[in-house]
Amino acid sequence: MKQTIWKTGLLCLLFVCFLAMPVLAAEAAEDFSCYTYDEQNHEINGYYSEPDDTWYLFLTSSQSVTGSMLYYTGSIDSVSNGQLDTETATVREAFAKSGDEVELTDTGGKVHRVVAMRSNLPSVYIDLETATLDDIHSDKDKKHKGNSIYITDLDDEYNLTVENSLEIKGRGNSTWREYEKKAYQIKFDEKTSVLGMGKAKKWVLLANASDDSMLRTKLVYDMAENMDMDYVCDMEYVDLWIEGEYRGTFLLGEKVEPGSSRLDLSDDAGALFEQDEAFYHEEDYWFYSQSLGKHFVLKEIVEEDDEIIAKAMADFEDSVDDLMRYLYYTNPDDVTLNMLSTMIDVDSFAKYYLINEYVLNKESFASSFYWYKDGADDVIHLGPLWDFDTCIGNDGAQYTESYGDNHTLFHYLLAAPEFNQRVHELHGEYRDELESMEPDVDRIKQEIALSAEMNYIRWDVLGQPNPKGGADFHAAFDDAADAVQEWLAERAGAFEIKKPVIEFSTENIPMFRLYNPNSGEHFYTGSAVERDSLILAGWDFEGIAWSTPISTGLPIYRVYNPNAGDHHYTGSMEEVNNLLAEGWQYENVAWNTPVTGVMVYRLYNPNAVSGAHHYTPSVEERDYLVSLGWQYEGVAWNGAE
Repeated sequence: MKQTIWKTGLLCLLFVCFLAMPVLAAEAAEDFSCYTYDEQNHEINGYYSEPDDTWYLFLTSSQSVTGSMLYYTGSIDSVSNGQLDTETATVREAFAKSGDEVELTDTGGKVHRVVAMRSNLPSVYIDLETATLDDIHSDKDKKHKGNSIYITDLDDEYNLTVENSLEIKGRGNSTWREYEKKAYQIKFDEKTSVLGMGKAKKWVLLANASDDSMLRTKLVYDMAENMDMDYVCDMEYVDLWIEGEYRGTFLLGEKVEPGSSRLDLSDDAGALFEQDEAFYHEEDYWFYSQSLGKHFVLKEIVEEDDEIIAKAMADFEDSVDDLMRYLYYTNPDDVTLNMLSTMIDVDSFAKYYLINEYVLNKESFASSFYWYKDGADDVIHLGPLWDFDTCIGNDGAQYTESYGDNHTLFHYLLAAPEFNQRVHELHGEYRDELESMEPDVDRIKQEIALSAEMNYIRWDVLGQPNPKGGADFHAAFDDAADAVQEWLAERAGAFEIKKPVIEFSTENIPMFRLYNPNSGEHFYTGSAVERDSLILAGWDFEGIAWSTPISTGLPIYRVYNPNAGDHHYTGSMEEVNNLLAEGWQYENVAWNTPVTGVMVYRLYNPNAVSGAHHYTPSVEERDYLVSLGWQYEGVAWNGAE
């Protein structure tokens, strides 16, 4: 374990531990600690690495290594390098270059090693005037105003000082919970250019904590910029200090939001949505798309007015329904780009699939990605791109795998020959850009190598399991970068655009309803064979409940509880996953249901062990069961007209 030591008290020479430390580290802190100041007189606290038994001074880019003075606490008797002044507790001319080491021997004979390090990246130093780092980490969503930020680079080209007006808060969801290295959002009082990027108020500091190479996001963004995406976030690597504590290598860049230099939306109802299957319930505005079987969150809108928000959400939901209705009820061979282009920005959908499928970004397809629409007269666009910490094999995916066509949207789009052909055309047009990521690893690796060395001294995680699962972290940064390069080299030859097969039929089939008099369970199936076998086993046949399409529409999943002998039906994969976690067994797609049609109601019996849920299109049966104490849970799905 490693620990940063902070100094307080008379003449700022007494340190107090920032986090709790083991006894040996605490004893070392009592005897000795060190710090320095950069050229803007910002304090840089020494960082003690217990595995190395070494103190590190991570210097900002505004700080000359050769001119840095080493301050210390404790009783020092001699020093291996530089000029020792015991009265002022300083060592001058201690370091000649990054990586130089000084040994200080105290009066008890103990040797204290101090190493000075500096990378070539721009430095971001944040002074907290109104909070502590503990305050920020205790509540991710709380905004702390009135702080200061200082950005410097080696060439002094993009130096920036903003004092007493910076807002800072935490950011991220699963990464915020799983990793000690946190990400942040900062906000200026007025639109500000940072490191040459377009002016805006809000900026993000991405920690890349789940990516041991820290290359993936930057690789994908640089590549996507050359694929003529409408908008790709600008990102630049920096070293970050907060309150004198070195926090590591970060990507400082643009927040995904509407803005003239970002996602340029002009309509008051121009809105950015996120399909989010994990954290939608934590947001203020969200809805469940029955047609796609996914949750959507309103992330940003041009005009934050309640009436405009309501109209924008309703319009977007209708637009998604129109798209899925067209895909569900049209033979894939008859789906045309001309018709699709009246509903979606075809190339944004095709490029989004190409990029995320090429790098096998499972989280994007399975969990979350952005959609936007610039008012009621616009079509749906996919993007901007976001979240590439988990891809390019670090979730354990082999370069021969496929994720994209598992998403209902892309499964139907890719089954359409014209859309599939357009994806192939764009792959041919941008193949060089996609394959450029593999050689680009060397460039970015060299750019951040010194910073990465500092980062992984500060965060001793290499060679450890990744808290989010998937592949373990590599033993060294070079190994992590090499693994990215090797995976991409293999992916270039193995990449394949899938062509799902959908057996289209316009016919409807009856859904049979059966009842088990012993357990009280109702069972629903479109299979006459399954119906007859259950009748032979003693089930009562109760006739046709409703009808449903043979192969088109929203999938309804069937799960089985082996303990209670009960079946459950739902169009929500989230509900399926929750039940699987409780020991239920997945029995695949039971049938497909139309987007619109006869409403099938869902009810729940809180007193039943088996057959606790019941489904019926009958209003009379629904109301009768409610009168008996059943709980009405809304419309479960639709049957055919």
